Amino acid sequence: MIPVFDLHCDTLTKGGAEGLSGDPNLQWDLPRFKQGGGQLQVHAIFTPPKLRMGDATLFAISHIGEWERYLRENEVGAVRSQADLEGEGSLSLLALEDGAPLGGELSMLDFFFELGVRLITLVWSCDNEVGRGVTGTGPALTPFGKNLLTKMENLGVAVDLSHASEGLFWDVLERATKPPLASHSNARALRDHPRNLTDSQLIALGKKGGLVGLTFVPAFIGCPPSKEVEWEFALEEGASQLANHARHIADLAGVEILALGSDFDGTTNPVVGDASGYQEVLLPALDGVGFSRVEVEGIFHANAHRYLSTVLPT
Repeated sequence: MIPVFDLHCDTLTKGGAEGLSGDPNLQWDLPRFKQGGGQLQVHAIFTPPKLRMGDATLFAISHIGEWERYLRENEVGAVRSQADLEGEGSLSLLALEDGAPLGGELSMLDFFFELGVRLITLVWSCDNEVGRGVTGTGPALTPFGKNLLTKMENLGVAVDLSHASEGLFWDVLERATKPPLASHSNARALRDHPRNLTDSQLIALGKKGGLVGLTFVPAFIGCPPSKEVEWEFALEEGASQLANHARHIADLAGVEILALGSDFDGTTNPVVGDASGYQEVLLPALDGVGFSRVEVEGIFHANAHRYLSTVLPT
């Protein structure tokens, strides 16, 4: 069984500690993740857009408490440093999906760093104090965002550009001294959606040493049938279509850029149904588009391991 590093899921926000520990009504829980070969999961705290400033901060803090309880009750190791990547057993890396809990204050990055946050998705589609999301209209990268980028790199917090507008993407890439990533995005050439990356973005991210986490969200893989809601449709042969995204990205920017970013419990009908399905559903699909076993191991875990080993603190 090939080990799995998954760079994004929303189960912490949706189910708290109990959901992470075991809930068949969710798409991800620890028993099924282990069954699917799971070794490291990035658990994201998704802050609803209606929450800003202190409300967003308190929301994130409450979910960090749930994360800590999950770690204790299940003997899961927290990944806070490069050395933690070598820990035995199940591992979890804590992320903020949206910089809103920082409230535009650089000192809050130190606060959340001390609590274990090691990856921040700068924006969630709409604008915030950092910059412009894919649906936003504000400045691409604000003065606060520029200072935040520098401090994140200095501390060892990964910079995530999923949900970023093209302007924010290019501003960050121009300024970054460490490779950013897009934790859960696919190829826009195969599915023209603003949450996906263009060919030029993929090439530039690959040259920078970054990563793209293949995401299982149907809306980012194929087009919804006529009159179906974008976020609710199920995609037939979805894993095979996702494998085509992987093939396109690898041929364009190198297989080293590819990783996994499922977005379990952040979508309605993921093309890999739940966290037990990496080996049974995704592996044959990747085999079907010509990836070697060594390349699949890179996509499943080795590329993410290498990346985190360069950006996390020592």
